Amino acid sequence: FKNIKYIHTTSEKTPEEWREEIKRILNIDIKEHYGQAEKVSLFHKCNCSNFFHENLDYGVTEIIDGKIISTGFNNRLMLFIRYQPRDTAIINDEGIRCDCGRGLPLSVKEITGRVDDVIFTNDGRMLPPTNFYSMMDRVDGVEMFQMVQNTVDDFEVKIVISDFNKEEEIKENVIKGLTERIGNCKIDLQIVEEIERSKETGKIRCIRTKLKQSA
Repeated sequence: FKNIKYIHTTSEKTPEEWREEIKRILNIDIKEHYGQAEKVSLFHKCNCSNFFHENLDYGVTEIIDGKIISTGFNNRLMLFIRYQPRDTAIINDEGIRCDCGRGLPLSVKEITGRVDDVIFTNDGRMLPPTNFYSMMDRVDGVEMFQMVQNTVDDFEVKIVISDFNKEEEIKENVIKGLTERIGNCKIDLQIVEEIERSKETGKIRCIRTKLKQSA
């Protein structure tokens, strides 16, 4: 690792204790960048700062009441104007200019996370939604899903599938993937034709828990 000076992480927030442990073992600094699959906002940390540069040629981002609101420049076929991905951030109001010389503003002090629900397990873990997005994406035949946690060990899962000839195989793979993550719980798996979208946002809320969210 002697020629590697920095590692960039993304998709999920890197806890400070992880960053410090990686640096202690590998002697490599962890830097984060924030983006979206929709390619609307882009922020990154450089070698000179632990605050986030805003890439102004990529899009314009507003942060209102901690919520990220994005307008992108890169999608000419379907514009995202004041798009709300349900991510949250803390504005950098310290007026610090970066020594790196790039000229991009240090707009954000910290990307704090997502508004989406976190799944609680019966052994005390808290699992972020990204964990389940990536799992479902790897199950061949799953087009869309929605996961509702009724109690700590009772889940209702709806999936839309693309191949009914492989229905049992798809269900088996979904149950296997969920059990590996949340443990042995009751999973009521239903195959449906469609999943209802939110009337407020027009989006599908894929992860929802009825348990009280931890601060």
